[in-house]
Amino acid sequence: MGINNGVDAIKGYEMGVLTEGPKKKQKPELAVVIVDMQQKLLEKIALEKRDRIIQHQIRVIQYCSANGIPVAVLEAFGYFSTIAELHDCLFPLKVRGFRKSDNNGFTNSEFAEYLKEIGIKSLFFMGVYAGACVVDTARGGLDSGFNVATSEEVIAQPEHWRPDYYRKVFSEEGRLYLDGKSYLEKGKRVFIGDNGDLIDRLVGATHHY
Repeated sequence: MGINNGVDAIKGYEMGVLTEGPKKKQKPELAVVIVDMQQKLLEKIALEKRDRIIQHQIRVIQYCSANGIPVAVLEAFGYFSTIAELHDCLFPLKVRGFRKSDNNGFTNSEFAEYLKEIGIKSLFFMGVYAGACVVDTARGGLDSGFNVATSEEVIAQPEHWRPDYYRKVFSEEGRLYLDGKSYLEKGKRVFIGDNGDLIDRLVGATHHY
């Protein structure tokens, strides 16, 4: 089941419907945002790169499941739903999905409202395309008062696209992980705060979960 011409047909979780997830004593201020991991969009990503980011994303999702970290799923109108490999991992989690008709997922006002309602301050992005919907949604998050971070190991874009723009935004205004251990954080505006250690562990899970 999937989305065709903007019609909802998602199995396991519904767009705009919160599913129950593991309950933790300390409410996390970090959420993971999955952007446009839809089959048609992934076809423009080199197969090796696509397989690698999917495996890393699965490990991050597993870490979220074990640690009570909420996950939000953004999906572009007009494409089938998030790929089965991720969908199967998402089912047990506290997940809410949102449709978007623009690169910037924050043009859907319900997305920002939901994140603020559950007390989220920092966002970790995974998905495609890094230089379009991922970074544009991250900029929307910055404009809405959120801290943003991502890792090169959980995002992708077509090979002929230059990485300069998204790397500049994430490294200067957020945090850009190069791998499971190191990151760039150059900007004066950045304040990841207490969520920094949690994001470190989450990214490290891509290799050690």
